[in-house]
Amino acid sequence: MRNWEFMEWTENIDHGTTTKGFPFYQVGISGWNADGPSSNKEQLIRIRTVKNNLSITTHIDYLHPDARFNLNARRLAKEITFYLEDSFRDEFSRT
Repeated sequence: MRNWEFMEWTENIDHGTTTKGFPFYQVGISGWNADGPSSNKEQLIRIRTVKNNLSITTHIDYLHPDARFNLNARRLAKEITFYLEDSFRDEFSRT
């Protein structure tokens, strides 16, 4: 199983609308090791949160097969999921 010493969110939070017209936020997680340059980052996980009508759904895509079993990657994915879902909840509370 592969491990990564460093992991981070992608620099930007992508946003837009789905093909059905629902707004979404999308973030990726990348990882790399200290023995190589940080330019050797690998895309590990993609997280997409969609607000459709009155619900919020989150999809986590594990782009690297070992990312699913890496506890640090899963912990970071969970943190990002809460952050993205809260962003939509804040919008619900203002409407």
